Amino acid sequence: MLLSYSWDGERLTVATTPRSKTGRNLARSRWARMALALDREEVIVEGPLEVVSIDADDALAVAHATAIGFDFRRESATYVFFRLAPCRIQAMRGPEEARDRTIMRHGRWLDESETLRRIAAGEAAHEPIYA
Repeated sequence: MLLSYSWDGERLTVATTPRSKTGRNLARSRWARMALALDREEVIVEGPLEVVSIDADDALAVAHATAIGFDFRRESATYVFFRLAPCRIQAMRGPEEARDRTIMRHGRWLDESETLRRIAAGEAAHEPIYA
């Protein structure tokens, strides 16, 4: 499923309805692996999820709406946030980088790269992800 996400420097946040197939699966598993659509990189982020009511944290809701250009609080359907704390991140630009694609393991960065800088800077916060 295609979802927009925001990045606050520590966590990815997505919003979906809790009764959707994606919402039910994420809430049940409390773990996700998400593929981010960045310019030239393929990035996979995985880790534990926190489920947050969309009305529980106004600052989070405002930041998410600002990042993606859409406010789920204005919808008639009920939405929840799923916040992913990265444990493992893999990134590569092509097959030649496949061997060294893990850039975060156990929540710790393994090296510095342009992908790390872009994620940390939130430059791709408006891009879609597939969950």
